[in-house]
Amino acid sequence: MPDPDFEQVSSGTTGHVEAVRITFNPAVIGYGRTLEVFWNIHDPAKPAKEAYEQSAIFFSTENQQRTAESSRNQIQASGKYENRPVTTKILPASRFFRAEEHHQQFYEKCGLGYAAAGKYWE
Repeated sequence: MPDPDFEQVSSGTTGHVEAVRITFNPAVIGYGRTLEVFWNIHDPAKPAKEAYEQSAIFFSTENQQRTAESSRNQIQASGKYENRPVTTKILPASRFFRAEEHHQQFYEKCGLGYAAAGKYWE
């Protein structure tokens, strides 16, 4: 579906997923460090409630793919998530569609994460 909006993506019928696009300068912060942050800000073994909420890492190069897969394997082997499998997918990056403006810089706008915002969307 070309240029889907949030309502279309969250319907679960488009094949699209919610994602955060991170642009970084590897001279300042390496890809490996961005992965460390990713693994530490959410539970990658928590089953997604909806298909469009699947935990995923999108890679742009073969080196990023290898690094992401290695980091996922290390997280799984660490035992941090006990016997729960890490379900994060490692996928090639494809076209990225920017969400509506009210989704941009959400934390800065309202001081809450999506999970804590609750009634903000009602």
